[in-house]
Order: sequence, then structure tokens, then C-alpha cells
Amino acid sequence: MALRNSGRALIEALIAQQGIEVPDDNAQEGESYAGKRKRIVDSLFGPIEIERNCYHNTQMGGCRYPMDDALFLINGVSPAVASRAAMRAAVEPFGEASATCDTLCGLQISPYRIRKIAQSVNSHAADFIRNGTLPEEVRPACVAVEVDGKGAPIRRKELQEAGVKGKNGDAKTREVKAAAIFTFNPNPGEEEAPQRDANSTHYLLSSKTADEFGKELWAYYQSRFPGEPPLTIFISDAAAGILNIRTNWLPFATGIIDFHHAVEHLQPLLEACGFVDKEKEEQHKKWRNMLLYGKVEQIIKEAKDKAQNSKECKKALSYFIKGKEFMSYDLYRAKGWFIGSGVIEAACKNVVAERFCKSGMFWSRGGLDAMLPLRAVVKSQRYVKLWDYALKEKRQIAC
Repeated sequence: MALRNSGRALIEALIAQQGIEVPDDNAQEGESYAGKRKRIVDSLFGPIEIERNCYHNTQMGGCRYPMDDALFLINGVSPAVASRAAMRAAVEPFGEASATCDTLCGLQISPYRIRKIAQSVNSHAADFIRNGTLPEEVRPACVAVEVDGKGAPIRRKELQEAGVKGKNGDAKTREVKAAAIFTFNPNPGEEEAPQRDANSTHYLLSSKTADEFGKELWAYYQSRFPGEPPLTIFISDAAAGILNIRTNWLPFATGIIDFHHAVEHLQPLLEACGFVDKEKEEQHKKWRNMLLYGKVEQIIKEAKDKAQNSKECKKALSYFIKGKEFMSYDLYRAKGWFIGSGVIEAACKNVVAERFCKSGMFWSRGGLDAMLPLRAVVKSQRYVKLWDYALKEKRQIAC
């Protein structure tokens, strides 16, 4: 307690000392000086009192406090407190984040305030993704972009007002589009699959349309890999919206339909051909191997010959006919590329669902959007860099 009191007194003395230069600490156009105002700021040492100049905007109303901006205060807390509160909010529900902050840091911050702080930090996270992503120091041998979607529970009233429909009527979720971007060295001619480069996986999350998300993905890609694009592969399922992201925004990338997703679509084809029991199991194994070796055309031909339900067979085959140009798995493997989207499938669970799809959660659209970039930065292991970017040239309260 004595240490906390000493630290709090020292910070107050440093801020109150005479001669400190505060940027823009004078009346701007349309403003008038309104005297000094006191404020309590929460720091790691506890609440501290500061006194700063106030400038009132006579036309727009409201006041400006240059010292608050100079110290980079966020919802009345120091950057050190804001960083801890936002971090916890990014990894656990607001109530649990409040309890964790109290247990680990002795910070008594209500769940409501935790949420407000996290939403404020989220705006810096979004700006960091847009403008703070730096080019790779070494040009990578290969870049993989994996994209998928995961539904997050939204308040039903908002979905109804937005006219969002699910497959069986009213929707209960809104899709969060997720991308995982990482670098790797191809492993041609080897039995072992290629490995991601350490610490190279960055995530992007958005509830926007596929085309809007594609635009954000392309902007991020340009920032990280400027100039002539390196060898790039784009792995996803066969959803038209996701495939169009590659077509419209990353046309130079080689499109690959996730192998395991393709294997799953063999099941309805086998049923349409009348295979059952052991025969179905054997045929599935045969077609899976054929798929692995790039013999999609042969699978299509065999299925047409064996079809017992022509309507269902035609429906099941449309997946392979439309996607066959993205199923040359034999060539991809020979080049030592990934053929599965395991990274983004894991991200849908660990990055999206683990935070936004817990039991009993129902998000507002605004609340969800106010947390996605922050969650993406944290799970990309870029949180420290976010604060380096946000605090650049700021004279903040270190504690």
C-alpha cells in the first residue's frame, strides 16, 4: 500500500510541475479559455488527481482538454490500465475481464467500463491494422491466405430489422468473416507437409460483406507485401462469396478448395450413386485417393455412370464440376503447398467462437464490430506493437 501511495504521489507531482509543454494547449479558432478543471484518472497505482486547462467551443459546444490528449487518457484511465483492461476484454467476457483485472492488477473496473475502454481501444486496433502494418523485412517464399466464416449470435431484433434471413427462416447469427494470412516455405517432393513460418500468422475479422472484407484484406496484403506479390495461395471452401474475394481482390493468388471440405462432399455423391455399408466405405476410400491425386474428372465420370438418382447426383456433382479448377491437389502437393484450410478452421473456433459465441451471448451489431479488430490484433500476437503504434510521440502516463 505504501508503494502504491508513493507511486501515485510521484505521478501527480510530475504532472503538476511547472513548465510542462502540452501540445495545442491554447485556444483554437472558435474556442474560449474556460479555466482549469480537475479530473480523477485511474492508474496502476490507483486514482490520481490532475488539473488541466479547459477550452470551450462556443459554436459546437463541449470542451477540449489538451492534457488529456497528451497523456493519451482513454475513458478516464491511463494507457497502462487501458491496455490491461482491453486485453482482458479481448479474451474473455466483460464480467470475467473485470474480475481478472481486480485479481491480477488490483484494478477495480466495472464490466460496463471495461467494455467502453475496449471499444475505445478497438478504434486504435482498426487504425493499426489499416495503417500500422509494416512490410515484411525479408520477402517470403510463399504466402497463404485462408478465408472462412463463422456465425456470431446477434440480437434477434437487429437481425429482423436488417432483414437478415437464415437457411430455415429467421437468422440467429451474423457471419463473421475471418482470414488467416501467414508465410511458409514450400516443401516440394517431401512426404511431410509444409510448416508455417514462426509468428507469421495474422488474422483479420469483419462482419461486413464479402466484397468489403475483400477490400480490407487487399489493403492489408499491400501493406505487408508491397510491390510485386510473392507466390500466394488462397485456400477456402467453395462458398461463392469467399471464392469471389480471391477473384476480385487477389486474382494473382492460386485458388485452392480445402481438401477436407472436398472430401466431405463425396458423401452425398456416394449416396446418389446408391452405395451403402462396406461398399460405400470402399468407394469413399477410392474416390478420396483419386481426389488426392487430382483425378476429379474421373470421379465425375464414374459418378455419372453409377448414378441411381440422377437428380441428386447432378446436384452433388455440381460442387466438383464448378470447383474442379481449384482441386489439382496432386500439383499442389508436388509443389509443397498446403491443401487444407486447417489454420482458418481452427481460427473460427479459437479466434471467433471462443470469444463471441459463448453460451448466452447475444451481441448488437455495433458491439460485435467494436471488438473484432481488437480480438484479431490480440490473437495475431501484435498487441504490444499496437500500443507502440498508438503511443508514438505521445507523452503518456506510463503507469
